Amino acid sequence: MTVMNRQAQRVVLPKIGPEPFWETIHQHFAGSDPHVWKCLAMLALREDCGWQLDQIGWAFGHTKGHVQRCINQVKERMRQKFDPPRNKRDRCNPLHEGVGSSQ
Repeated sequence: MTVMNRQAQRVVLPKIGPEPFWETIHQHFAGSDPHVWKCLAMLALREDCGWQLDQIGWAFGHTKGHVQRCINQVKERMRQKFDPPRNKRDRCNPLHEGVGSSQ
């Protein structure tokens, strides 16, 4: 699977195991920023492990509201980094208004 970064460059996501995936996240998104990694850990616990917000808050010493804001922030930053530019995404989306219509 591939995604496009903001510079319209393809980033290949690995098909096997979590290690290559996290290496890609490190290289193209988080770098060595401990705050970003903390937010990614919260996101992983929520999405992959099904932890409740208050449980994540207990583990990190934060309120569930703060945890939710961190998760939302890292999701938005990842969308901004990896979503293709709007015009390229629309051309590929058959459900986009105007595609295939007789207007």
